[in-house]
Amino acid sequence: MDRDNHAGKLITIGWIAGFFDGEGYIGLYKRTDHRANYKDTYRPSVVIANTDEKTIVYLSEQLLSLGITNYIKHHKPKNIKWQDYWTVEISGFKRLKKFVDFIEQYSNKK
Repeated sequence: MDRDNHAGKLITIGWIAGFFDGEGYIGLYKRTDHRANYKDTYRPSVVIANTDEKTIVYLSEQLLSLGITNYIKHHKPKNIKWQDYWTVEISGFKRLKKFVDFIEQYSNKK
């Protein structure tokens, strides 16, 4: 990686970390399978939400450029006073670990 590309990646990772700090969260979701002999499963997920679709698309593209698979979802709230919003979601233990490893050094640690 050349010096200019490295500096650009550091800025991108810092921007992603800051955006996640303000707009994102990490969740753990339980899925119960009601069929016989199936156990509950858990899925970790990073979710980053915003009402500006272009920003979410840009975020998704930057994550993909870092090798972090994600997907975008469009949400239409039932309350007509609320705006539509979009989320970038990163699901699964391996993907979540990769995301955390990238942004950890730029996040606010207390």
